[in-house]
Amino acid sequence: MSQKLKSFLIIIIYFFVLYVIFSYIGLGDLGTDDFYFKEAADTQGVIGFLNHRYNTWSTRILSEFLLITLLRNSLWLFPLIASLCSVAIPLLIIRLSTGKAFWKTDTIYLIASFAFMMIIPVAVRVGGEYWITGAFNYLIPTIPALIILIYFRDWIYNKKNKFSWLVFPLALLMFILNEQIAFAILITGTIMAFSKLVLLIKKEKNKKLILKKYLKASFKQLIILVFLIIGLIFILKAPGNEIRIESEIGTWFPEFADMSLLDKIINGVKWLVSSFFFKHKVSLLLFLPFIILFKFFKKDNKSIIIFISLFLGALASQVLMFLSPTIYASGDRIHYIYFIMINALLLSLLSKNQTINLMKPYIYILLLFGIYLQGNTFYNLVF
Repeated sequence: MSQKLKSFLIIIIYFFVLYVIFSYIGLGDLGTDDFYFKEAADTQGVIGFLNHRYNTWSTRILSEFLLITLLRNSLWLFPLIASLCSVAIPLLIIRLSTGKAFWKTDTIYLIASFAFMMIIPVAVRVGGEYWITGAFNYLIPTIPALIILIYFRDWIYNKKNKFSWLVFPLALLMFILNEQIAFAILITGTIMAFSKLVLLIKKEKNKKLILKKYLKASFKQLIILVFLIIGLIFILKAPGNEIRIESEIGTWFPEFADMSLLDKIINGVKWLVSSFFFKHKVSLLLFLPFIILFKFFKKDNKSIIIFISLFLGALASQVLMFLSPTIYASGDRIHYIYFIMINALLLSLLSKNQTINLMKPYIYILLLFGIYLQGNTFYNLVF
């Protein structure tokens, strides 16, 4: 069997398993918000509902538009849409990490990417992927986020991207899909843009030409960052922000209103440490060998930029929660984009110097553990 055929067979099996899992998920099984949006879909006009949400509660206009549209008369499509997105994410991670489409890489990259996805903590995947409302707020927005990251990655490596035309509208829409994911992309892209400038400064002897050359080489990427910032400004200006924050403070975290910025940061750091070193420690232990091996690999400047940018972008998605009164109430789904970006970082690390071949035994161990987690998730959903 050829490598390409083997890769497609693995994808089909992975898709089928996910489709079966998603097929057993009914409206409201994993969260009552499903019923709220279903009622809105049945009784309210889409434009009026979204306008009401923007003025009183939520800026995720596009995510909620897609959700409402599905709930009106196409709920049967959810298993298909969710399965396709869940398969697309590890494939996009391969492209982001290696610079190549999955069918142009060794099958072990596909296995590793799927394994990394399957060992994301179950609570994170249930809230951000399997839950119907959660899927439209986390799973689906992750697709355009990765496409934008791939575009920036290609820019760092001076590689042409055939889908650059798609990135601009996606950047403009990211913040009304999910502000946390969009913020992570904005930080990652900004760090890459700054790093590109630093590399040019070191390389260019004629300092007077630096700005001109940088703008010429980076104009499209800077426009994308501007589009993301426009989206950020749009959600910050939303009339519903104050109403929502006031309500959430009273409901979830009354002490939040009296906390200084420093108090919020300290509280956030404690929450972050508790989440990743205690609550999700199993995933941390599974990833640890890859992190330890980092220091032994030879890395070029461009690889280092990718590593640092992805890590800080992932971290930024969590730090943003320091400023939210729902830091403890939002559930584990808010870690979804963090694990996606860390997965991309680890796979990128493994792609250097054929390191992935040295880690094959461990990757297969992760795969087996991931299969166990998927099987356990399916069992809990059905029984």
